[in-house]
Amino acid sequence: MKIEHIAMYVNDLEAARDFFIKYLGGRSNDGYHNANTGFRSYFISFEDGARLEIMNKPGLADPKKDLNRTGYAHIAFSLGNKEAVDSLTVRLKNDGYEIVSGPRTTGDGYYESCIVAIEEQENRLDNMNEITIKALSPDLEKDYFDFFDNRAFSDGSPYYPCYCNAFNMSAGEIETMRDQAKQYGGGIEGWKRSLRETAVRMVRQGLIRGYLAFDNDLAVGWCNANDRTNYYRVGEFDLDHLPDESTYSHSCLPGQVLSIVCFEISPDYRGKGIAKQLLKQICSDAARNGYQYVEAYPEVSGQTSMAFTGPVKLYEKNGFAEFKNDGKTIIMRKHLN
Repeated sequence: MKIEHIAMYVNDLEAARDFFIKYLGGRSNDGYHNANTGFRSYFISFEDGARLEIMNKPGLADPKKDLNRTGYAHIAFSLGNKEAVDSLTVRLKNDGYEIVSGPRTTGDGYYESCIVAIEEQENRLDNMNEITIKALSPDLEKDYFDFFDNRAFSDGSPYYPCYCNAFNMSAGEIETMRDQAKQYGGGIEGWKRSLRETAVRMVRQGLIRGYLAFDNDLAVGWCNANDRTNYYRVGEFDLDHLPDESTYSHSCLPGQVLSIVCFEISPDYRGKGIAKQLLKQICSDAARNGYQYVEAYPEVSGQTSMAFTGPVKLYEKNGFAEFKNDGKTIIMRKHLN
């Protein structure tokens, strides 16, 4: 006899599924949905044959879960060696999960690390300082550049240096910025100086628009959101090989479509629901300002932590649906009532 699988109810089915796939190498089936009851589930299979069923249905009770209680205490996954335990522990901690013990060798000989239940990290925001969202204005210039200079790319991101201004610049304006960088001595420092000076001017003129997320007075997240007609390009692109601007012809009128082109969250604050908060604020303000649609432009295959356009699932969970797909970029669109 063997245990065929373990099942557990979760609040956010897609997020729980992503957790086991992202961190523990699980493989998911396509899911099950009972349209009559609203019950949904996924089976997650692991390398040695173990299976976990995660489930959700309307009306679930969700009482506070004390660690010191009767009932199931934990699920243990074997990673194969100490180095793998150490590495995954660091990764989970950096992504916002609470490490309650370890890595350590237990009295019964296991080298282990323990985290709080998988959905707790989304709720930890309630126990932190409140995150507030503010629309970018010239008054927030200092906060904007403090974020991009000191926190946005502190994890060694390949996008450094960046001030999120290329979306709103023509190819000619970008070439002028390159020429200025050469006059500043070239290299990374010359490019950063030219890029930053251009961004300062654009923020002061209201050309760069979007929202900053604050933990008290500290800017910890950013989303670039603007009228679609104010962008020369959307989606992921390479500054060294800019797409043809005619490819992104403005097929809408000003005030009709609000576009979301970039998310950047401080590494210390990732995995805490800040992108979701930004997205909700953007959609709420867009509706109040009379927009018909909000659009986003994730890559078809690039759902990595470095994908600044945001993952498809973020948009799907917040009422967006696929509008167009050119094989590289998906246009996700939300109709505002």
